[in-house]
Amino acid sequence: MTKIRDALASASPERRRLALATLTDAELASLAAELDGGSWAAYADDPVRFVTDGLGEDVWSMQVEILNSLRDNRRTAVPACHAPGKSHIAARAIAWWVATRPSDEVRVVTTATTFRQVRGILWPHIRRIVNTHDLPG
Repeated sequence: MTKIRDALASASPERRRLALATLTDAELASLAAELDGGSWAAYADDPVRFVTDGLGEDVWSMQVEILNSLRDNRRTAVPACHAPGKSHIAARAIAWWVATRPSDEVRVVTTATTFRQVRGILWPHIRRIVNTHDLPG
């Protein structure tokens, strides 16, 4: 989409109107998202689609519930046993939030019972996603 954006920016208003008329709805949405703050902005209201389409990962039903709850509620609690994937989905939720918001407006604070858990469990997940997908933030 960057090539289209650059071509439109350098075109005359008439050529721009003609070119925009030839784009599909999906192409227009992608272009609008890029102009609004990057290609990840298109996922701002849909964390599940961010993970499945944007990151190319599968999510199971409870993870869908968690992501949608994060989108829809100010607070979300996830009571679960040891190692069901809480850190995995938390990292994806953090990546979604940071990647889809303007960088000068977004902040995320991560906590856990111990600092060792934050440093040794959650942040390796976050770094892996950011590095793999070249995410902002």
